[in-house]
Amino acid sequence: MQKAASARVGYLAILLAGLLLCLGVRFEANRQYLVAWQQYLEARQADSKDYTKRVSSFFSALNDNLGTLSFLPSVRKIDRYDHSLGAEGRGIDQYGANLGPDGRETIQQVYNILAKNASASRLYIVPLDFDIKHLDLAKGILKRPILELERIRSRSRTIGVDPGSNSPARPEPTKVPEFLEVRKQLNWVKINYPNIDRVKTFAVPMISGAEIATGDDRGLVFSAPFFDPDGNLAGSVSAVIPTTALRSITGSENYSLISPLAEYVSIPLPRDKNLRLMMRAANSVPSRQTIFSETVVMDTHDARGKWQLHINYPVAGFYSGVRFTARKDFENGSYLALGLLTLLGLGWHRTNTKRTQELDESSKTLQLVNDDITRLNLDLAEKMRQLREAHDEIIKKGKLAQMGQLVATVAHELRNPLSAVRTSAYLLKRKLTGHSVNVDTQLLRIDNSVARCDAVITQFLDYAKSHQLEYKEFPVDNWVVKLVEEEAQKLPEVVEVECNLGLDGVSASFDPSRLSRVLINLISNASEAMVGKGDDPQKFKTQTPKISVVTRRSRRGIEIAVSDNGPGIAEEQIPKILEPLFTTKSFGTGLGLPAALQVLEQHRGGLQVNGGLGKGATFTAWIPLSPQLVQAA
Repeated sequence: MQKAASARVGYLAILLAGLLLCLGVRFEANRQYLVAWQQYLEARQADSKDYTKRVSSFFSALNDNLGTLSFLPSVRKIDRYDHSLGAEGRGIDQYGANLGPDGRETIQQVYNILAKNASASRLYIVPLDFDIKHLDLAKGILKRPILELERIRSRSRTIGVDPGSNSPARPEPTKVPEFLEVRKQLNWVKINYPNIDRVKTFAVPMISGAEIATGDDRGLVFSAPFFDPDGNLAGSVSAVIPTTALRSITGSENYSLISPLAEYVSIPLPRDKNLRLMMRAANSVPSRQTIFSETVVMDTHDARGKWQLHINYPVAGFYSGVRFTARKDFENGSYLALGLLTLLGLGWHRTNTKRTQELDESSKTLQLVNDDITRLNLDLAEKMRQLREAHDEIIKKGKLAQMGQLVATVAHELRNPLSAVRTSAYLLKRKLTGHSVNVDTQLLRIDNSVARCDAVITQFLDYAKSHQLEYKEFPVDNWVVKLVEEEAQKLPEVVEVECNLGLDGVSASFDPSRLSRVLINLISNASEAMVGKGDDPQKFKTQTPKISVVTRRSRRGIEIAVSDNGPGIAEEQIPKILEPLFTTKSFGTGLGLPAALQVLEQHRGGLQVNGGLGKGATFTAWIPLSPQLVQAA
């Protein structure tokens, strides 16, 4: 009863901990939500300031350039058209005839700057007597000349009356709305600025009008007066700014450039929606779907009225943004992780409770298993003693010609008993399955020991026997990365392995099975030299063990270098380290590096050793790049 109550308390504690963690996640998610909301508002406020500066700069550039044109001496002194001369009183001198090449070029250069800074598509310099009665609305014929500049032209021209001809020049009919708007603005200037004394500021007055058709596009006309040398009004300088240029200033549907006087809104909307938007902007009333809204009154130098920049960011923009998405991902992922952890905790608690009960019932069976394991360990120790004796016998003989026969005998005599030990361990594991006897650790120790002995025998056989190479072509870097990743999983966790690939897709022909044993042997030796088996930090030769695998090309072919930062190799041991049976390990055959050298020599390559005490060690394996070189050799 007491154990059952304890188990129930454990289940309840795990569930309570999961609930508390979920509440903590919810609290943190809400905090992140508020932070993201504040960051979003701050970012939109910064954008608002940036766009306000951009619009202000645009209108300042437009006003400055129109003012510069208005005060150019060549414009202020431009000649008046004499309507009393010529056929039918149409005159014989073109408007602006006294400008000269330099005057026209100056006007053109200033207009080029205006076209670049404010995207003006055309510029008109019109005289004071320009009137719609001089314009044939049906045919688009001007009966009074004006000076026109276009972005695509390199010099100005006079349009209207063509000097020396009895018929008037015909401008494009599509420009008729522009002429009408220019004349409308000129009439306003006549009333408000008849002379220069009416100008009270350093900046020239500038006015705008309603949106009109301008050729294939729509646009607005901006005009500024110019005065003759006596200070009297002489005409106006008018620039046509396409609607697309005004929309490009804001570049976003969240920003609306508004002229209440002209009922103009930069975002293309139906007229009723335009009016509603202007009313909301005028009263600074945000909509229900708005997270940030602001109306900024812009100083556009428009003498007839202020312009407004209406800024409106919808709530949907925040909920679809990265910050909110990250918050939702964090919250959902945390809930999922906590749910899984709670389920794992409940499962672990149930398994642990059941295992405690089973251990109490299987103590006698475990004793019998321990006796069997002790007997198997004695058998294994005897086989290992025989293996050491065979190893010592090979060292004493010292003749490689006799090693093959001896190794074959040892492999035959030892592998059969080792197979019997492995089979017995496997059968014992199957026999104990279902009896709640935990002997997996002991059986795993038996299997690992047998595998270790079998690996030693394999080293002997690999060195004693000659294998025919089976060449296959591989991209060397890809092959090295895959092999190093697989081998790194088998090394102690403390060992760091890095690859520096320098072959850049170069392929080579080699025996992957044989050459992989070379690379595995070099990596394994480097790890053992630094940390041994990796189970005792006090025996580590370095506290930051690191293995570096480098691939490169050289004059002798492809090189694969394996370096470590271990204790290094004594100078007097370097000449002996590739000799058979030479080893500095407590348990080793001394055939690993000679076998690796043998494989490389079969590939017509070699193995180079560099190092010194306290300097680490570098083993460089190399083979020819071309398989033809191997076959020719």
